Amino acid sequence: MSGGTALAPFLLIAPLAPVLGVAAAYGPRQDPLEALVATAPYGRTRLILLRTLAVLVSVLPVTALLGLAVPGPPWLAAAWLGPALSLVPVLLALAGFVGPRAAATIVLLGWSSVVVASTRGGLDPAWPVEAGQQGVYLALAVAACAVIAIRLRIDRQRGVAL
Repeated sequence: MSGGTALAPFLLIAPLAPVLGVAAAYGPRQDPLEALVATAPYGRTRLILLRTLAVLVSVLPVTALLGLAVPGPPWLAAAWLGPALSLVPVLLALAGFVGPRAAATIVLLGWSSVVVASTRGGLDPAWPVEAGQQGVYLALAVAACAVIAIRLRIDRQRGVAL
């Protein structure tokens, strides 16, 4: 297996691991403690952000270690963090409008199309995580965080959904 073909599955999965963990961490259908969440003295958005932090703390180190085993330049072991850390706020921002499952599906399809297009389009297999794209991920994360911040201001009532 060449470096490019070994790299594509890693770049497809690594940034999505935190996204899928966060999507699984909340939602009225998935949460056995939904009654407690709905009556908590905090808004749902704040509780979801705390859960997101817990998911990221547990998922990111494991995926980072796996990145060290991927063939390619050493910077590649950490380059996937840019898209991963931008896709999570995008998921949270979208979830406020379409729900966590649909948001996870949208993010999954979007990222998958980027990775597949780079491998099929004759680009360098590392193109999705190169320096030029990292700025795009940063801008995407800032925009998603702005949406989340607006939702936090609106979310002053207990049990209000993200």
